[in-house]
Amino acid sequence: MEVQERRQRWRTVQLLAVAMLVVGTAAAVAAAKRGQVPELPPPLEFLAVPLGNLAIFAVLVAVGLYNRRKRDSHKRLMMLNDRDSGRRARSPLVAY
Repeated sequence: MEVQERRQRWRTVQLLAVAMLVVGTAAAVAAAKRGQVPELPPPLEFLAVPLGNLAIFAVLVAVGLYNRRKRDSHKRLMMLNDRDSGRRARSPLVAY
């Protein structure tokens, strides 16, 4: 694999992670403003759930990318982030 190709992949991963954080934050704030949240907590209190999930996502991705040369650590962090993202979305705080 060429060095340029690796750099391009690295930039793409960074761009996607930043885009996910920006779009996720904007969507969470917009939903809270419109009141499109479950009935139990008020919209501003419920806003902590998606913003907390985004913070956890950011930390796990950052640490995983930092450790990308250590295959075992990188793989575990990326799998943890992927596996837990669905579990965090279905937390008991969310009333379906």
